[in-house]
Amino acid sequence: MKAKDPSLVATLEPTMRPKWRSAKFVSRAAEADAGMKQLQSMPWLAETEVGLDLIGLTDEQIRRAQAERRRTQGNVTLAAIAAQAPATTA
Repeated sequence: MKAKDPSLVATLEPTMRPKWRSAKFVSRAAEADAGMKQLQSMPWLAETEVGLDLIGLTDEQIRRAQAERRRTQGNVTLAAIAAQAPATTA
């Protein structure tokens, strides 16, 4: 089947990446369990994209989780700065 708009194919192509899995069926729960066991042996790995991948998150879920974490950290930092700022009077 040919795409009607070749530019659409060129646009989508870079974002399409296969995620190969074992030919033997492994449930998502088993994959997450194995990933958690690996992360328990190396806790620092949980802070990385690789760690999130190990527990079975999709690329989109990883992107969203990291964005939410950055947003939360930014809010905490901003609150700490605001708490230290001297009060101003009008």
